[in-house]
Amino acid sequence: MPGYLTVNVEGRGLLAKEINSINIPGRDGDYILESKYPPREIKVYYYITADSHPEWLERMQKLNQVLQTNEDVEFYFQDENCKRYGRVIKTMDPPYDSHRGIGYFIIYCQDPWAYKSIKSFNGEIITSNQYPVKIEEISFTVSNSTNLVKIINSTTGKKIILSGDFKSGDKVRITFDEIKVNERNRMNWLDPMVSDYHSFELYSGDKLIVNNAKELVVNYRERLI
Repeated sequence: MPGYLTVNVEGRGLLAKEINSINIPGRDGDYILESKYPPREIKVYYYITADSHPEWLERMQKLNQVLQTNEDVEFYFQDENCKRYGRVIKTMDPPYDSHRGIGYFIIYCQDPWAYKSIKSFNGEIITSNQYPVKIEEISFTVSNSTNLVKIINSTTGKKIILSGDFKSGDKVRITFDEIKVNERNRMNWLDPMVSDYHSFELYSGDKLIVNNAKELVVNYRERLI
């Protein structure tokens, strides 16, 4: 946008996990129940300038229109090779008695991760990252008719079990919002009692095995914290 310049960004550095713990009488210290990464707040300082006050107000209105959303949106900064998701929750305008000045806005990222470009693999995840990858999609073709398909991380043992009337040549596509067979919704074929669908993860070096399947492709993104 003409007259706009990002001058500094805060909040992309170190991020420690939040600890949920309880005190147990007679025991030193606490007992940790869980730990997780908290959301991020990224503070963006900007410099905006104009030749007149009406032009300055017009540019501020355009900036306001860009920043206002009702849901998380994808955004990125030019000094990093990844994208993030968030929404603006707080702003501060530059001084009103000038045609130029510094303000800021804060982006709330309920998902604290940053994501790199989509990669694909057909068996073993290879990354230099210690974090689990974000699985965008698992797709494959059923080799022979069957009523049971197992997607297994052979390293960790976590699995997704599908029970249904699979035919040879069926195209299966799994995301973590939906399960489709030949583009028809087959979420009801998921066996929730034995599947790790919502906690299924892949790390670098993990191997994925799908029984009675061919043309296996996994699209994923490396995560950065």
